[in-house]
Amino acid sequence: MKKKIVSILVCLCILCFASLLSCGGGDQGEKKEEKITLKIWESEGVEKDFMLAIAEDYKASHPDIEIVYEPVPAPDSRSKIELDGPAGVGADIFVAPHDQIGALVAGGHVLPLDSMEFLKNFIFAAVMSSGYGGKAYGYPLAIETYALFYNKDILPTPPETWEEIEAFAKTWNDKAQNKYALVWEVGNAYFDYIFMSGFNAPLFGPKGNDRTQHNINSANAITGLKYFQSLRKKYSMFPQPM
Repeated sequence: MKKKIVSILVCLCILCFASLLSCGGGDQGEKKEEKITLKIWESEGVEKDFMLAIAEDYKASHPDIEIVYEPVPAPDSRSKIELDGPAGVGADIFVAPHDQIGALVAGGHVLPLDSMEFLKNFIFAAVMSSGYGGKAYGYPLAIETYALFYNKDILPTPPETWEEIEAFAKTWNDKAQNKYALVWEVGNAYFDYIFMSGFNAPLFGPKGNDRTQHNINSANAITGLKYFQSLRKKYSMFPQPM
């Protein structure tokens, strides 16, 4: 079990084209320049600063487009677009967690991208997370994972395998002194997923897009989670769940 495991949660910039398409009507014989307004939903703080900076760059080459920003946290955008979209006051561009794409597509709140060419600039995991049913519905905006922090005063080099961590735990762990080789939020499945992926039991198949392969009760997942349990039993590897 010497794999380097990366668990990824992607936040996507989902494009809703409904109001943009509505600008395409009218008499084709008379081409009249109209001011187009794009509404953006994004969280406050640095997210807002980023979006507004990009908007200014865009407007420099598209002077006929006005961009309006409204503060809507990414986790809340789905429920808001479900109400505001049908009412005609929803955003044209908004940010949502990738695991909400299915509901957004099923509700008719987003349309697939016209071209996937730009997605070649992103890593596979991000692109895969931006799709649903073989189509892409947004552009990856942010990606995150967790990392291993270690104390260089105790370990000159970080461990590369669980076997190395176990060997260190044998000499370091001391429950009475609250000393443990490795500590993390063990009650959070987000962090514990490494014991599934590391034992070849990836959620929803190797590409993460097959709901028939959830692998929750697969033989490999059971083996991995039993190993997870053994760390406390054998070495008191970590304290009670945080």
